[in-house]
Amino acid sequence: MAASFGQFVTVLQNYMLGRCLLPMASSRTEREDVRDEIEESLTAIDEDGGASRAWTYTLYDND
Repeated sequence: MAASFGQFVTVLQNYMLGRCLLPMASSRTEREDVRDEIEESLTAIDEDGGASRAWTYTLYDND
């Protein structure tokens, strides 16, 4: 899920922030943009961990 504990904490913080913003999106396009931004930020922090399905599978449960 992350290469180190520090990266895990940073990925978790970014994930939680993005996940909290997702329900506030007013349109499908906006939700897609928020999801893309979350995925990009996670991958930028930890390429392998951020690409893990463990972080992204719940992002698509509200369409």
